[in-house]
Amino acid sequence: MIAQPLLIRYKKYNTHKIIGKATYVIVPLLILTCMAVMRQQYIEGIQQKQTSLQSLRSLFTSFTGILSIVAYYSLAIFYIHKGNVGFHMRYMICLFLEFIPPTFGRTLGYWLGLKQVYTHAIAVLAGALIIGLLIVADKRKGENYNPYILALALYFVFTASWAALGFPL
Repeated sequence: MIAQPLLIRYKKYNTHKIIGKATYVIVPLLILTCMAVMRQQYIEGIQQKQTSLQSLRSLFTSFTGILSIVAYYSLAIFYIHKGNVGFHMRYMICLFLEFIPPTFGRTLGYWLGLKQVYTHAIAVLAGALIIGLLIVADKRKGENYNPYILALALYFVFTASWAALGFPL
């Protein structure tokens, strides 16, 4: 995710395409790995005397993260095949931003000693703020920022759902 935009910047388009095609294998493996980790977390929750529902609820943010990754990646691939490089780039940026809440949230928890529910909420707000800034930047340039609107909508729907479930982590 870091190399790809650099390859475009330095006009290494063929290398960018080769790595892009490799993601057709890498991303499904990533999703399968995440699902296997979630399965293990569910089992551990049951072993720690959680009910099945409690254990499932604790996986909500992981599930929505995976759902978002699949959505953004699929849309990015769809739009590059349609020749819409702008939407491809924006959906790849949205995909990258999906890694902010878990990374930033854990970092805040370790550094500041905050509860996970607070660090996750702060991290989600940071991601939403970045998306908002990207919308403003695209609007000023006269670019189509609809992918960012979708990403912001998903952030709000998933966060509202998380709140409705009682902020499980």
